[in-house]
Amino acid sequence: MPWSVTDELAVTRRHLAEEEARRCAQIALIKTLTERGQSVVETEHALRETEASLMTLRARRSYLEVLQRHP
Repeated sequence: MPWSVTDELAVTRRHLAEEEARRCAQIALIKTLTERGQSVVETEHALRETEASLMTLRARRSYLEVLQRHP
């Protein structure tokens, strides 16, 4: 059975929240590593990937919200 737009939107919102939490953790890790004088190259790369995922998820959420309002 295919998912409804409401179901898809709920999953997308959950994924967004998870990615936001991941982003916050990566930012905190970058701060900690910087304070310790350690390399942040890999963590910054992971942060960029997370931010790209967030952009995609936000676009999907917007699309689904439009679909929900105008089926």
